[in-house]
Amino acid sequence: MIPASRLAAKNERITQLETELAAERTARQKAIDEYNQHRVTATEEAAMLRAGIRNEEDMALVRFRHSRLPEGERPPLPDFVAGPARQDTYLSALFGGAPAAQPPPPVAPPPAPTGAVNAGVQPTPTGQTRTVKWFMGLSDTEKNAIPKAERSAGLSGGWPLG
Repeated sequence: MIPASRLAAKNERITQLETELAAERTARQKAIDEYNQHRVTATEEAAMLRAGIRNEEDMALVRFRHSRLPEGERPPLPDFVAGPARQDTYLSALFGGAPAAQPPPPVAPPPAPTGAVNAGVQPTPTGQTRTVKWFMGLSDTEKNAIPKAERSAGLSGGWPLG
């Protein structure tokens, strides 16, 4: 007859091994799923590259337009890129077709203010900003002239650096 303690130890070991096996099966299935997803993604990207779509944003647009198709009518992405995508309103320009729509005309800039708005203030030249680095490049005389200029212009408070 087998002692109860020895039988209990064997049963405990069996339970432990079953738990480890379940964890290994879960990890294996996860790895298989990841592999399959990478394989699908690689196949889709290869189809888009063959079609001449090389930009990540363009690829994302193709995926988005593909996802918008009804479930029952949605072909696999490589088939979509090879056929229906070329007739899509938004995607035809990616394949060298006519652009779907002309870009909107540029918006006119707002009219320049008139009157005493910011009277006497010299605008910063285009493309330049007043940064700490710019300020540190000034000589001491130039740095000391800033508060005097603010006081003479009737400005109060600190000097904005950018």
